[in-house]
Amino acid sequence: MADPETDEVYAKIKLFPLSGNGNGNGNDGQDYYGNDIVENQDKPVSFAKTLTQSDANNGGGFSVPRYCAETIFPRLDYAADPPLQNILAKDVHGETWKFRHIYRGTPRRHLLTTGWSTFVNHKKLIAGDSIVFLRAENGDLCVGIRRAKKGIGGGHEDPSGWNPVGENFPLPWFTQNENQMMRNINDNNR
Repeated sequence: MADPETDEVYAKIKLFPLSGNGNGNGNDGQDYYGNDIVENQDKPVSFAKTLTQSDANNGGGFSVPRYCAETIFPRLDYAADPPLQNILAKDVHGETWKFRHIYRGTPRRHLLTTGWSTFVNHKKLIAGDSIVFLRAENGDLCVGIRRAKKGIGGGHEDPSGWNPVGENFPLPWFTQNENQMMRNINDNNR
């Protein structure tokens, strides 16, 4: 499942008691419903890239690493001048995003242009967030995001997601109370 506002992925898990048959671990090579457990399932082909300031700029494009363009995106016709295509990618909510993939520049590189800034704005992406492209089992191209980790202690972050330079939060509290905490630990161990 995914949060509709942040796209952060989470799982709902339901626990069932084991039946107690078999070798003690309760699965005997099958899941709760009796389906065979497959150990070495092939993982979908995927690629993740941490967004640079240029990638996250809502007026710019996305510089696609060659590996991603050649293994995950549909094959590009390099005989065309310039080589370009429209690609469709589904997000975790099933929404389809349309991007223009072009191979151009000096040196030549893969770029997502048209559609990229709409995606950046809608998803509220910033530098440090990651973009994930993967090819699903059914062949669909999928796109996802991973949010940049926030600074230590939560709160007191600037919009980039990092603690401002010179910000000491929450370390002053820790250093002021460290001696008292250590005394309490030592007293409890006596």
